[in-house]
Amino acid sequence: MWLYSINTLGGVAGIVVAAWLFGRRTGRSVLWLLDRVAVGAPLAAACIRVGNFFNSEIIGRPSAVPWAVVFARVDTRPRHPAMLYEATAYLLIFAIMVLLERRTTLRERPGVFTGLLLVLVFGARFAIEFLKEPQEAFEAALPLDMGQLLSLPVVLIGVLLLSAAYRRSNAGKPASETPGRSG
Repeated sequence: MWLYSINTLGGVAGIVVAAWLFGRRTGRSVLWLLDRVAVGAPLAAACIRVGNFFNSEIIGRPSAVPWAVVFARVDTRPRHPAMLYEATAYLLIFAIMVLLERRTTLRERPGVFTGLLLVLVFGARFAIEFLKEPQEAFEAALPLDMGQLLSLPVVLIGVLLLSAAYRRSNAGKPASETPGRSG
């Protein structure tokens, strides 16, 4: 699991580096580019989780819920289809991102969609990890598993991006026009 979590973060880092390189070449802001990628990223993540389901990877804990699935490659115990929970969460996040991108002016605030993506995707991942089997023996002794521990700083980065985007959007406004401030 720790290697899988590191790979996920490595993929995110790779996208950031690619956006930075592309931005240098085209003169576009890295945040502008990342915001464009962020809108579609949950759809790609959902497809990956469906693939995990078909490959019986990242299985859930044993469960008696009516929709529990037996992963014959693993054992004969019905388990939470945690990867389908994640796929569903990511599809919902994708729908939210598309609606916000098309029907609001948030696209004019660099970093908003990237911050939303990090908070929503890694927040969902954090919650769903409670239903997954530990991937490594050492995780059984931890209060949170490695996926959750690695998700927390990513959610924090998302919150910081959202906060910075909000501050930038209010930087040029007089205090009387800034929500929550009196002038």
